[in-house]
Amino acid sequence: MKLWMLLLTVFLETNINISDVRQQYSNAIYDRKTATALSAMLDQVQVNQPLLYAYKGANTALMAKHAFFPTEKWSLAKKGSAMLDEAVNAAPAIAEIRFLRFATEMNMPAITGLKKNLNRDKSMLIKIISGSTHKMEEAIYLQIKNYLLKEVNLEANEKLSIDRSIYRQQ
Repeated sequence: MKLWMLLLTVFLETNINISDVRQQYSNAIYDRKTATALSAMLDQVQVNQPLLYAYKGANTALMAKHAFFPTEKWSLAKKGSAMLDEAVNAAPAIAEIRFLRFATEMNMPAITGLKKNLNRDKSMLIKIISGSTHKMEEAIYLQIKNYLLKEVNLEANEKLSIDRSIYRQQ
């Protein structure tokens, strides 16, 4: 039984292409059908695959945007937020996971009380982006950098630090 579960986990890990997930998530922001399809794709993903699980959590929270009933919106936002927290706890050093949680919380209404990690994640992302080397793909680095510069209220020294940063893969 354990062997079967291990084989199933390995199959699921290799069957989902992270590039496809990233692309679908970008489209899901604007399209409910894409968000629903992404939910189905990530349905079996568990926290032992933290990056995919973070996308699952971010997409779950995003589904609240597309929901009609306020109780469903609240339930999805809360569930997605909890999943993002689990993903960050499972892999706190992965910038993309922190970025997904940060961007999701940035877009949550303040009344939800689900913006509890904004300052911590903002500081961590600035530190990572401003660092001398980066453990991420250049496209993710640029996405995080551009988001911070365009969407986040930064202090002058934070903005300067990010502006001066140059991608250097480790």
